[in-house]
Amino acid sequence: MIKFDKIVIHGFKSFARKTVIPLFDGFNAVIGPNGSGKSNVTDALIFVLGRNSRSMRAGRMDHVIYNGGHGKTPADYAKVELYLNNSDKTIPEMDEEIVISRKVNRHGTSYYRLNGKMSTRGDITEILKKAGTSPDGNNFIQQGDVTHIIDMKPKERREVIDDVAGIKEYNEKKAKAIEELTDAERNLEDASIILGQKDETVKKLQKERDNALKVKEMEVSLEKARAQMAFTRVNVVKGALENIDSTLKLKEGEKKSLVGNVGDYDDGLENIEKQIKEIENTILKKSVNAELRGEIDEINSRILKREGLINANRREIETLDSMIEKLSTIADRKGEDVGSRSVRAILNSGLDIAGTIRDLGSVGAQFQTAIQIAAGGHINDIVVEKENTAIQGVDYLKSNGLGRVRFLPLDRIRNPPSSAKAELASKMPGILDFAVNLVNYDAKYTEAFRNVFRDTLVAESVDAARKVRGLRVVTLDGELFEAGGAIVGGSINKAKKNINISDVTDIREYEGKKIKLNSEIEDIKKEIGDLNILLDEKRALEKKEGGDVVAYQQKKEELEEKIEEMKKSRKGQYEQNLTLDSEVQNLKLRRARLEAEYDTLKLDFEKYKDKEQELEKGDPDKLDREIRSLERSLRNIGLVNMKSIEEFDEIEKDYLDFKKKVENLKEERASIEQMIEQIEEKRKIMFKTTLDFVSKAFSEVYFDVNGGEARLEIEDEEDIESGLLIKAQPKNKKLMTIDLLSGGEKTMTAIAFLFALQRYRPSPFYILDEIDAALDKANAEIIGDIILKYSGSAQFLVISHNDITVRRSKRVYGISMQQGISQVFGVRLDEDGNAIETTSASAV
Repeated sequence: MIKFDKIVIHGFKSFARKTVIPLFDGFNAVIGPNGSGKSNVTDALIFVLGRNSRSMRAGRMDHVIYNGGHGKTPADYAKVELYLNNSDKTIPEMDEEIVISRKVNRHGTSYYRLNGKMSTRGDITEILKKAGTSPDGNNFIQQGDVTHIIDMKPKERREVIDDVAGIKEYNEKKAKAIEELTDAERNLEDASIILGQKDETVKKLQKERDNALKVKEMEVSLEKARAQMAFTRVNVVKGALENIDSTLKLKEGEKKSLVGNVGDYDDGLENIEKQIKEIENTILKKSVNAELRGEIDEINSRILKREGLINANRREIETLDSMIEKLSTIADRKGEDVGSRSVRAILNSGLDIAGTIRDLGSVGAQFQTAIQIAAGGHINDIVVEKENTAIQGVDYLKSNGLGRVRFLPLDRIRNPPSSAKAELASKMPGILDFAVNLVNYDAKYTEAFRNVFRDTLVAESVDAARKVRGLRVVTLDGELFEAGGAIVGGSINKAKKNINISDVTDIREYEGKKIKLNSEIEDIKKEIGDLNILLDEKRALEKKEGGDVVAYQQKKEELEEKIEEMKKSRKGQYEQNLTLDSEVQNLKLRRARLEAEYDTLKLDFEKYKDKEQELEKGDPDKLDREIRSLERSLRNIGLVNMKSIEEFDEIEKDYLDFKKKVENLKEERASIEQMIEQIEEKRKIMFKTTLDFVSKAFSEVYFDVNGGEARLEIEDEEDIESGLLIKAQPKNKKLMTIDLLSGGEKTMTAIAFLFALQRYRPSPFYILDEIDAALDKANAEIIGDIILKYSGSAQFLVISHNDITVRRSKRVYGISMQQGISQVFGVRLDEDGNAIETTSASAV
C-alpha cells in the first residue's frame, strides 16, 4: 500500500521558509492556536494534489504565495513537494520513492513535476488513482464539511451519493443519448420532406433534358469561335508590348547619364552644408562658452561661501567670548536631561549600550541651537552595536511596561547618500553646511548621526533658509524650514536652549576654539584672494574668445553664396531629367495598361490552351460577327438546364439512396431509445449498490460513534432523483432524521456519514481538518478513539485544537506563528498521550 512519507512546504501561505513535515503510519495530528497556520498544512496537500484554489481558501492561485509582513520580503513563488513511499511497488512502473511537486509563481501560473520531470495535472491524477486516492475524493474532510452536510437539503445529500457512485458519468451518457435521439428525430423529419421534393425534381428534369440536347450542339460551335478570337487578341497585344520595351530602353539610357550629374551636385551641396554647420557650431561655442561661464559662476559661488564662513566664524567668536564670561562665574555642569523614563531605564539596564545621540556628540556653541532643533526628538535615540541588543532592549521595555525607545543598531541601519539637490543647496550663499557635518563624533557612529540629521542643512539666517526649496533647513537661531513647506519658529525656552548635545567643554576648549577660528579666518581670506585672481583670468579669456566670431561669419556667407550658384546649375539638369522622367512614366503607364490587358487576355485564353496547336490568327471583325450570331440564337432559345442530360439518372439514383437512408434513420432512433433504457437501468443499479454499501457502513460507523442505530433512506424508492434522508437513533432515543437531532448529535451523525463515504472507496491516506471543532469533551473522545481505530489500516493527518483528540495520536506537529511565519515542531506520544520525544523545527 502506498504511504505518504513527508511533505515539503516552501513559500506557501504562512510557511515562508522551507519546512519539512514527515508523515508517519497511523494517527498524525497537527495542533496550534487559531491563525498559526495549521490549516495551511491541509491547504498545501490540497495544492500539490491539484484541487482548485477555492478549496485552499484562496481567491486566486497566486494568493497562496507568502506575502511578507512584519518587515519580511514576500516570496517569489510557492512550492509544495509530496513524497510517496512505493517500496511495495503498488505502482509497478514507478520508483520506490515518488515525488509529486507543484509550484506557482506571482503570475498565477502553476507547474507540476513528477520525480523532477515536468508533468500535467492529468498525469498526477492518474498516479494518485493508482495509489488508491484522488485529489477530489472523500478522503479530504475540510473545515465546514461537517456543517455543510448538516445544512444540506435531502436532494443535495442524494447528490453526494451520486458523486461517490460515479452516477455523473451515467448522467452524462444519458444526456448525450437524449441529445442524439433529438437529432435523429429531427433528421428523420427533415429527410421525409426532402424525399417528397426529390420526387418532384425527377419529373421536372425529364422535360428539361430534351431542350438541353438541342442547345449543346450550338454551344460547341460558339466555343470554337471564342477560342480563335482569344488567340488572335493575345498575339496583337504581345507585339505592341515588344515595341514599347524597345523605346523605354533608349529613354532610360539618356536619363541615367543625367541622374549622375545631379548626384554630383547633391554630393557637393551636402559637403558645403556640412562645412557651414561646423562653422555655426564653432560660432555658437565661441559666442556662448558654457563651460567657461560655469567655471566663472563656480568661482563666484566659492568666494561668496567663504565670505559666509568668515561671518559665521566671527559670530561664533562673539558667542565664545560670552560663554567664557558666563563660565567664569557658573560652575561647569554636565547635562542631566538624558531623556524620558524609558531612556533612563535602558541606560541603567546593563545592556551593551554605546549611549544616546546627546552623549556621543559635541558641537560648537554657535551651532548649539541649530543642532538641538535639527535633532528634535531623536536627541535621545540610543545607539547600539548589534541589532540583537536593540531587540533585547525592546523586550526589556515591553516586559517591564517602561514605554518605548528608538534604537539605532549600527550593524543594521543604512542611509542613502545625500541627494544631488541637497549637495547643490549646500553650496548656496548663506548655507553653512549639512547639520551632521557640524557635529563632532567618533567615526564609527557616522551611520547613527546621519540617520538622525539626514540631509538637514544649517543656514546663517531666515533669508538664506527660505531660498532653499524641498529640503529641511534650520537657522542658527532655531527657525526650522521643513521639506514639505512647513515653518517652525518662535521663542526658545532659555533653559532648554542651553541643553547641549554634550556639555563636556570648558573655558580652555573655548579659548582653543577662538584661536582656531581666527586662524581659519586668515586662511579663508588668503583663499578668497587666490580665487579673485583666478576669476580675473577666466573673465579675460571669455572676452578674448568672442573676437574670432566675425571671421567665421564671413567664411559662412561665402559658402552660402557658393551653394546658391550650385543650386541654379543643378536646377537646369534636374528639369531636363524631369522631362525624360515624364516621357518614361508615360511609356511605363501605357506598357502597364497593355501588360494588364495582356495578362487578362492570357488568362482568358488559358481555357483554350489545349487547342492552341489547332488555332491560327484570324480576322477579328469576322470572328466577332460569328460569335454575336450564335449568342443571339442561344438567347432566343432561353434558359436551358444543360445538366439535366446527366442529372436525370443521377437524381433518380439519389432518390432511391435517400429513401434507404430514411429507413436507416428509423432504425437508428429505435437503437438510441433502447440505449437510453439500458443506461437508466445501469444507473439505478449503481446508485442502489452504492447507497446500500454506504448505508451499511454508516450504520456500523454510527454504532462506533454513538452506540445507537442509523441508516440512509431515499425519499421515494421508485425515484432515484428524490432526496436522501439521514436517520439516526441515538442510544435510548427514538429514530429521527438528522434535522430533528440536537446540535451535538447532528455533528456526530454528519461525521459518521462522512466516514461511511470514505469506506466506499478506501484511501491509504485521510486528512481531517477540525472536524471536532464543535464537539464537547465526551464526543471528542469518541471521535479520537474512532480515528485511532481506523488509523490501523491507513494514515491519518488530523488538524485540531482539541487536546482530547490530539492525545490519541502517535505523532503531533505543533504550529506556531513567529512574526507572520509558521514554525513547526514535532512530538511523539506514548500510549497515554504523553510526550516522549520532541523534534525541533530545524529537524522537521
